[in-house]
Amino acid sequence: EIDLIQMRENPVPILESFGVDLVLCGHSHCYVRSFLMRGHYANSTSLTPSMILDNGSGRSDDTGAYTKFTTGPTVNQGTVYVVAGSSGWATSGLLNHPAMYISWLRMGSLVLDVDGQTLQAKFLRENGDIDDYFSIIKVDSMLRVTALRQAADSMMLTWQSLPGKQYQVAHTPELTSPIWNPVSGSIP
Repeated sequence: EIDLIQMRENPVPILESFGVDLVLCGHSHCYVRSFLMRGHYANSTSLTPSMILDNGSGRSDDTGAYTKFTTGPTVNQGTVYVVAGSSGWATSGLLNHPAMYISWLRMGSLVLDVDGQTLQAKFLRENGDIDDYFSIIKVDSMLRVTALRQAADSMMLTWQSLPGKQYQVAHTPELTSPIWNPVSGSIP
């Protein structure tokens, strides 16, 4: 554990300072994948909720892809860590680190596709099944609502816009399983 802590205390802050999106490791014969996170450098008991920037699955058809902003106060923050060392065999071991979204002793390989600002990763099993997948998407800016005013039967939103960008306002009656309905056309 001491060597692992030294790796987290020394190289990981450097990787994070340069906005690294994905760190791939091997050696351990397993497949584990972290949440999108930042600032976790010591042992597993030192993990705090603020270090996990997105505790979702990273799946666009589930909780949404992991998003990294290329501008603004959180520019390039967040890294996903994957140990994909089980393409030849899977061995035993404790898979109980709280920073991991998935921890499996299963054979397979990680396949990466990068297209522009989108990285898609799939854990492809030896039998052809895809057991895990996630995406990291880089976006130009974060929409910032600057004012919200509600009247008896209307609502007015004001936001900081960017030249050349198109916006659309939508609403949903429930955030648990949202179905978004547009209430405006395209707004330049």
